[in-house]
Amino acid sequence: MAKALYLLAVLCSMISQIPAVLDSGGDQYLKAVWVLPFLYLLLSNPRSYLKNELLFFYFFVFIFAYYCFVCDMFTDGKYFTEDLYNTAVSLLLTTVSFNFWKNHSSNGVLQAICLIFAVSGTILAINVYINFLQGASVTSATYAFSDKNSVAQILLCCVTFVLIFSQSSTRLLLWVNRFLALIMLFILIILRSRATFVSGLVIIGYYIFKSGNKRARYWFFIILSLVVMYIASNTSASDIIYNGIIMGGRDASDVNDVSSGRIFLVMIAIAQIPEHLWVGIGDYYVDCMPINILLQYGVVGVIIVFTFLFYLFRILKKHHKTGKICSTAYIIYLSFLVNALFEARPPFGPGVRSFTLWMLVGFALAEICKSTKSKEISKQPILPTTKNS
Repeated sequence: MAKALYLLAVLCSMISQIPAVLDSGGDQYLKAVWVLPFLYLLLSNPRSYLKNELLFFYFFVFIFAYYCFVCDMFTDGKYFTEDLYNTAVSLLLTTVSFNFWKNHSSNGVLQAICLIFAVSGTILAINVYINFLQGASVTSATYAFSDKNSVAQILLCCVTFVLIFSQSSTRLLLWVNRFLALIMLFILIILRSRATFVSGLVIIGYYIFKSGNKRARYWFFIILSLVVMYIASNTSASDIIYNGIIMGGRDASDVNDVSSGRIFLVMIAIAQIPEHLWVGIGDYYVDCMPINILLQYGVVGVIIVFTFLFYLFRILKKHHKTGKICSTAYIIYLSFLVNALFEARPPFGPGVRSFTLWMLVGFALAEICKSTKSKEISKQPILPTTKNS
């Protein structure tokens, strides 16, 4: 029952991002399905929600919510914003995933999630392409799809998850998953989300320079080298990459234009920080998470949020070589931190965009918990045996 409810929640999260579902408002009902595995796991194994590996997350959310409450009470700003909601949702996804993986983990579950990501991610990609990207100019400065960053980040997570975890005794199913991953990758590229491309480079860089899997490192290096050589030798391809994607059809001499106006907005935000240095200004939006947090919540808020992010980084970095779950959680987390330099909400949101990250964080914390328990058992002294006289 737990597996069925959890996989249903994952499926509903992916379906909720289809544009037609978003326009109808049905995404809110689909995302609420996460309550079902949460309640089932709470009733069947409540103690799993009280493990030490989760306490730092509970503490962070409590302190952050209390800080927002105090600021909202004693200042004129609005502090109960989407950030607090996204943080609470991230905690829900992490705790449910932790409890589920600790008690119901199996390779079959991983393969089921791979299949969900491969199929529903491809449906999402094709749906976006048919409705928004057909006939769109690659070199245009105007984007055909306004939510390109969110969809591109979701597709990047799906592609990464499928390529890393997909296994099957049936070779055909394995190649079908990989083929669907390539379709998602193609749509991701023509979405032209430059922030997501930079996030993807973090993942590629990890597997080239840091991964312990030598075979994966060689393949990544070979494929990347072939792609670079093709782009360098093909004028049309290099024009598309440089003018269409990197420059986004914009004037290369105007840095603000190249950044889609981000630099101008960031400078406006920075100019307001000295007046609201300690507790911030309240609800505000600028496409750079560190500056956005500093202006909204001040120095105190930055200390609270970034202490948590750094602590989580240390945990994942310490254990990232212990298995695929931990290493994938680590690189996805790094990719979201880089993405946060160009967006306001990562790594906590918005919406379903980050659910793969927090699902993997929950899985990784469960793996760490099981590993710690194994070590404690192995260290227990072996009682001496006596012969019967």
